Amino acid sequence: MAIGPGKYGAQAEAILKKVGGDLCIVVVASKTDPGRSSFDVATSDPTMIMGLPTLLRALADSIEQDTKTDTDRAIFGPRQ
Repeated sequence: MAIGPGKYGAQAEAILKKVGGDLCIVVVASKTDPGRSSFDVATSDPTMIMGLPTLLRALADSIEQDTKTDTDRAIFGPRQ
């Protein structure tokens, strides 16, 4: 991971400031243009980057668990 603003750094900074959080991750995935797929991180506390791998693994585990227990929700979104 490079240090300093990347492709979506301005968007990550804007979200971080708007919501008043400590860390913001912007993930962009494109099936049609893989060159647009990227991520960027903005933080008010650079030491939080050290915990980012653990945070992302926990998020991935949670997503995986949700999709295993409720396939319809994974495909069609939250129930209304």
